[in-house]
Amino acid sequence: MEKLLKVQEVAEILGLSADSIYAWASRGKLPVVRISRKAVRFRERDVEEFIQKNLATGKTQPITTNKATKQKTSRSSKMSVLDNQVKKYIENAKKEVLGYA
Repeated sequence: MEKLLKVQEVAEILGLSADSIYAWASRGKLPVVRISRKAVRFRERDVEEFIQKNLATGKTQPITTNKATKQKTSRSSKMSVLDNQVKKYIENAKKEVLGYA
C-alpha cells in the first residue's frame, strides 16, 4: 500500500504553510485522497510529481491564504527555500530507498 501523507507532512516537505497546502488542494494543484468528510491525505508519489513538475516549470511560489500573516519576500528567496527543502527530501529518499546519499 502506498504511503499517504498528512497536510503537515506535505507542508514540511514543500517548506510551506498548511494553509497553502489546503489552498492548492482546493484549487486542484495537488491531488488529494479524501479519507473522511473533513480529512484529506496526499499520495507520496503525487507530491513527488508535483515537485518535479513545478521545479521544471519554475512555478514554486506558494499561495498565501491569510494576508495578515503574509511575509514580503522575494521570489528568489522563496525559490531558494523550496529548492533546499526539495534537495533535502530527495537526499532522504535516496538514503531510504537506495541506501546511499
